[in-house]
Amino acid sequence: MKTLNCTYSAIAGLPLSGKTFLIESLLEYGKREKQRIGAYKPFDINQKFIFQNDILSDAERFSNIMEGAPQTSILTSYAAHAETCPQLALEYEGIIAKKEKIDATIQTLARHYAHCWIEMPNYAYSPVIEGEYTASWIKEYTNKLIYIVPFQAYPLEMILAEIEGYKQYGFSISLLMNNVKPLKEAQVCYEWWDVIEKATNTFFVNMLPYEPKLSWDESSLYTKKIVSMITNKEI
Repeated sequence: MKTLNCTYSAIAGLPLSGKTFLIESLLEYGKREKQRIGAYKPFDINQKFIFQNDILSDAERFSNIMEGAPQTSILTSYAAHAETCPQLALEYEGIIAKKEKIDATIQTLARHYAHCWIEMPNYAYSPVIEGEYTASWIKEYTNKLIYIVPFQAYPLEMILAEIEGYKQYGFSISLLMNNVKPLKEAQVCYEWWDVIEKATNTFFVNMLPYEPKLSWDESSLYTKKIVSMITNKEI
């Protein structure tokens, strides 16, 4: 694993599992505590949806929170319009991803931030070029990965396969349940929790509750608790 002054952790999960939202919360907490926390999304795909709906890209959302408001070109190395894997989305636009560009960006961020959260693509096996995957590139910088499980948003079997996929790369995985809607079936949620832990031999650190009306202070304290559990230290 490559050694830098900045430490990195990856955040992964299926589409709409809450990866970007969690990173925004961690950035907000870091900013409030005057800690130099950064974020990086190597591939920002599905830009067509962003333009059509006139919304901010994930890189723009990160930049608005991060210390120094870095340019979005630093926070994401490749952007493409199509909603597919990085390799095909970029090839449709005549672009071939280069690992050297990813390496250079990570090293640039390392000079300005003490810790950086990396948002992974939506799937464990997301090819970037023929025969190579995003996760294998990122694994050179960190073996710590938080996998977000959105309760009942996807088949349980699909989530198990994704977790096993990241284990194949050698990541040390912490699980985080995201209750993306009001919890009406608590027993089923705990059954998922139990089955996932036993099937994958990985463990949940906590659950993000469905609490749309949390105050800023409440949400900040909760994020602090989650961060401490994930990293075993204050960041």
